Amino acid sequence: IDPPVAAADGQTALALGRQAGPDLPLYLFVLEQLAGSPSLGRKALADRARQRGVALTEPTARTILAQLERLELVQARKGRGGTHITPLGQTIFTSLHG
Repeated sequence: IDPPVAAADGQTALALGRQAGPDLPLYLFVLEQLAGSPSLGRKALADRARQRGVALTEPTARTILAQLERLELVQARKGRGGTHITPLGQTIFTSLHG
């Protein structure tokens, strides 16, 4: 990886950690779900979380998606198109999740 790109990714990962705080596992859950799907909305994310015993409600999913979008880790589509993970989001998820 080009060093400036790696540095930018590191800064984004640090910003994500600061923003997520103790909710980092929820943020990683959202990124994981988006990494495995073309796109998902907050209802689908909440449903998947419920099935896996993860405490993620639709309002919390909306907040997390908005924060991830501000960090350019996900991109929301207009209307009912859902949200998809960006290449940067995939890189950050892989580096944090392993």
